[in-house]
Amino acid sequence: MGAPQFTIGVKYNGTSFVYFDKTLQDYTNWDLNEPLNLNTSNCVTNPVFTLQLSPPIGWTYFPVETTNPTAINFFVGQSNDSVTAQNRANNEILASALEAMASINMPVNNIQVTNDYKPISVENPGTGTTPATMALLGKVEGGALTQTAPGSATPIYTPYHVPVKIAIMKSIGNTRFNWNIVLNTLLQNLSIKYNTKIVGQSTISSS
Repeated sequence: MGAPQFTIGVKYNGTSFVYFDKTLQDYTNWDLNEPLNLNTSNCVTNPVFTLQLSPPIGWTYFPVETTNPTAINFFVGQSNDSVTAQNRANNEILASALEAMASINMPVNNIQVTNDYKPISVENPGTGTTPATMALLGKVEGGALTQTAPGSATPIYTPYHVPVKIAIMKSIGNTRFNWNIVLNTLLQNLSIKYNTKIVGQSTISSS
């Protein structure tokens, strides 16, 4: 008989992160003041955290400017290429996850932390280059890439955030309550230390 499947949700209520069980009810109809039974004693091994985030600008890179090679089209702190951007994302996610686990004395030896984030190339429109020649323009708020627009003389920006899955592999089973704490601390680390902007609700599921 297989292990039961479940999904824990996390929402921000304006003051702090709060948790709910998506297997019990639809989160869109959830009352923030309503207590829920989270079955926090259930054992979870190899959890997968699913986030919606606007990435730190360092997790993106700027393209080679071919029409005007003297133009400065990067954001300060942006990576020079896709490999560097990916490595920065991987390392900062890894550090955030391991620190979150260690904060409640979870063993971290031999733990593998994987993610499916993919960096994008985006340019700074405020550096003198004609925006119409750029493939993708960006706006940065608080160190995170929060808006993008196709290159245009009058660009129209839309919010930018992407889903990211973070898997904690080879972990010793622990309670759902403890994984709640790990997720909460992980979100704090990504937000405060690395300027990631967490958007909407995040979830934990079993792998």
